Amino acid sequence: MKTQIRVREANFSDRDFVIRLMEQTLPPFYDGDHRAHAERLLATHLSGGEDKVGHFSFEQRMFVAENEDGARVGFVNLVGKKQGNYKISPLILDPEFRGVAGYGTQLLEFTEQYVQSQACRQLYCTVAGNNESALTFFLRHGFTLAGKSKSHYKPGVEEHMLYKRFISTGELITMDSEHISVRPFDQAHREQFESLVYQQVAPFFKGVDDAWIQATFDGYERRKSGDINSKYKLMFEAVNHLGEFRGAVALTPKKGQPIKVMPLVTVSPQAFLALLEELPKLAYGLGHKLYIHLVPSVEQTAILQKLGWQIEAVMPGAYSDQIITQQWGFHIGDNMTRTLRLKNTYLKLIKSGQKTVEVRVGYDSIKRIQTGDILTFITYGDTVSRRVQEVKKFENFEKLLEVIEAGKIVPGKNKQDTLRLLREIYGPDKEALGVYAFILG
Repeated sequence: MKTQIRVREANFSDRDFVIRLMEQTLPPFYDGDHRAHAERLLATHLSGGEDKVGHFSFEQRMFVAENEDGARVGFVNLVGKKQGNYKISPLILDPEFRGVAGYGTQLLEFTEQYVQSQACRQLYCTVAGNNESALTFFLRHGFTLAGKSKSHYKPGVEEHMLYKRFISTGELITMDSEHISVRPFDQAHREQFESLVYQQVAPFFKGVDDAWIQATFDGYERRKSGDINSKYKLMFEAVNHLGEFRGAVALTPKKGQPIKVMPLVTVSPQAFLALLEELPKLAYGLGHKLYIHLVPSVEQTAILQKLGWQIEAVMPGAYSDQIITQQWGFHIGDNMTRTLRLKNTYLKLIKSGQKTVEVRVGYDSIKRIQTGDILTFITYGDTVSRRVQEVKKFENFEKLLEVIEAGKIVPGKNKQDTLRLLREIYGPDKEALGVYAFILG
């Protein structure tokens, strides 16, 4: 049963508690004198939060969490950076209280509220790879894996770097302003596609010209051959609910079963997210991995990381002088069916427990989701994971709403409004694929 904690600033009486937790918890994952480290952190906090020997921090604050009985259950130390972000260094729950009553979640929620009140744009931390419970905890609470470093703080231990971005309301509204669908490429959008290629690809890749674009479309014309030696291509586009072109991507299956993604061009981060999230599903059965060469923006890098892509190579001068090209890869597997895009409004409703049913149509990737699977819902600025308690299939949305209460699908909406919203998102051809309702736990 969840009980509420109280979080307060640490004081000198917490000294032994903080030292004990750091000496108990950290040795398997980090080398060093943990007692001295604890003393330094607490002393810095008690002296006003200014690190006298640091260069980038502007404050260090330590907070202690207590349960309803007044028992200390954990603490968090926060380092505010001059760049506008904060580091969790560290967050530790007393072993007696781990995995019960939601104390860790509440302490992290307090942490996020505090740093956002300080105009923080990003919260980050590092977690040892062998600290599986902590790693799972942060990933389940919307943190993104940025990378890994072997023997970083302790020989033989791989450190994982994680972060969580805080997106402004204006950015979320922009990202949620239109529903993006992904479908086979429509030749009517060729001119718009070519324009984006010249804007976004040609400046970084020598040789991208009219002939290169024509070769892309020639490969698309050979798509039905299925002959890898012909370098056939599959092309898909992102469109909004009005059918307006928002971006496109080409896939080329290769020998050995990798699939090259090039080009990937979009008019917005939202369309980039939509195409990238759908790629593993579109390529399912064609190969074992996807890879892409690009010079990503900050937004694109964050989306790649959030969706589980890994940077595989950094190639200076590979495609153009003075340009550093990156190779990113994604290994296709059954688990890729469990990531679903969702508008931020609905993601927050899932987080709060108000939205308990997610509805999708019968794409092949959706049909593979089963009871017991963990679904990770992703939006531009956040993620949330829930277990599928039950899967129900219906002929159409009307049949769905005869069985499932509308408010569980779209909280605050009645049956008629929910039906209208679902049909705005999915046209008749999509509804005809069948309707799936996932009951979330």
